[in-house]
Amino acid sequence: YFHNNQGFGFYAPHSSYPTRVKRDSNGHVSDWNSCHGFDPHTGEDNSQGYQVTNHVELFHNFGAGGYDGGETSFKNAVFAFALAGNYYKTFRRGKRSGPFCEDCHIVDTLHPIAPGGSCMWEYKNTVFDNILYGLHVNHHCGNDGEWTGGLCASHVWFSGSSEWRGDFKLLNDGFPKAHDYTDTVVHLSGSTFFSTHGSHPVFRTNDCTRHEYHGNHKKGHFTECRTDKIRIVRIYSADRGDIVVTNKDEGYSLTIPYTPWRKHQHWGRPNAYDLGTEYQNGGMGYTFLVKAGQSYEIHVQPTHALSDLFTLEYSDLQMPVDSIQLEVKGDPLLAGSCTVQNKHDRDWITPYGPYLPASGAWWQCRRWQVQYTVVQHRAAQYGHVAAHRR
Repeated sequence: YFHNNQGFGFYAPHSSYPTRVKRDSNGHVSDWNSCHGFDPHTGEDNSQGYQVTNHVELFHNFGAGGYDGGETSFKNAVFAFALAGNYYKTFRRGKRSGPFCEDCHIVDTLHPIAPGGSCMWEYKNTVFDNILYGLHVNHHCGNDGEWTGGLCASHVWFSGSSEWRGDFKLLNDGFPKAHDYTDTVVHLSGSTFFSTHGSHPVFRTNDCTRHEYHGNHKKGHFTECRTDKIRIVRIYSADRGDIVVTNKDEGYSLTIPYTPWRKHQHWGRPNAYDLGTEYQNGGMGYTFLVKAGQSYEIHVQPTHALSDLFTLEYSDLQMPVDSIQLEVKGDPLLAGSCTVQNKHDRDWITPYGPYLPASGAWWQCRRWQVQYTVVQHRAAQYGHVAAHRR
């Protein structure tokens, strides 16, 4: 029970990404490989979710959450009389983690905040009551330099018996560049909402509804489509110029630019035990929206800078099971056609990009030759841990 904090309540510090650490009977680490975010041999996600139960926070500023981190789950929690109530800049949800909030009650709060990053941020069986300014999304997205916010492309999902009582409103809480480039989507009561000015829907939206929340500023302008089949495609990549994505089912094409923000090469890593690589670019590449079950073509140009980096994610692991048919043209290294399911492995992938180019749904399909291999990375990892072990 926390109350009357000017800043935060339950707060996970900077770069808090729990892993399945192996310990001996004295509590000492017995296998330093288990400190890594990913298995150094296979790349499998080594995250460990945790749950905070029966928690109450009242009269806070930002409330429960963290700076950048993941695997947090609240159950049967109450957040009330707050500015935000919930807060993250970047959030990652690994395959062993539950909904961010399950059976929660968020009441008499100005604006709960959903993060940037690349995740499935889920409110399950959760009631929102008397929320003055609606839900804010993309917190701290689109910032130059600092990595927090990543690609600004998360699924925010209201599942189970979740209910929003009162007027539902949205606001894009990112930096100005995120107002013009974001593919975060919000799923609520059979509808999907996305930014009218910043999103890249590769399907026709003639029968969708435009909303102007919070006046005339574009950060409050959202489009609502009466379907729950809209999904995000994220691609971590070097700058290949504009790419063109075509919806073969609807005969509709859209040109997608490279993300407009630029990240510093050396910033905080999501796990201090993991050795950074040049492929982890802080969250730059391409994002766009598709409809599950449809067929798409991506036309991309080759690049001399990190030519083997094309780490593609479709939807999220915790989303309903579905797929798209995908074909890539233009770059001979990547060309091909595959069915991509949302259950594809997320090996080596963080909210700030992958550690290795041999990652993502498209590499799992095409398996092109890469310039930096798992064997090379594992050898570098061993040296990194040995140098920093105490």
